[in-house]
Amino acid sequence: MPNNAISKIEVGAFDLPRLEYVSLAANMIRSVPAGAFGAALDTVWLTDNANFTCRAMERGSALPSGASCVDDSVCGAKTGVTWLGAAPHTEKTCGAAWDPALGTAECLWDGG
Repeated sequence: MPNNAISKIEVGAFDLPRLEYVSLAANMIRSVPAGAFGAALDTVWLTDNANFTCRAMERGSALPSGASCVDDSVCGAKTGVTWLGAAPHTEKTCGAAWDPALGTAECLWDGG
């Protein structure tokens, strides 16, 4: 969902049982309420969102326990909202095995 005009996130918007990775980079988000993400969330990308940073989201308790937030880069995965895994009951990873583009230097974008 990167590069859209998203400005508001509602409670439960990303509360899906297998949703682990969410890219909300380059939107117009100014806040995220507690309860917006489910317990399965691993990483959310917030880069370039109207000065809304991971620190602000952490202060608001929007991140589930153990989840990570990134606001200084974005990863060019094929989809902005996805769950990753090779097979049922295996460890899920975000890496080149899922999308070869993730194993390249071009994967991370710093806005420069």
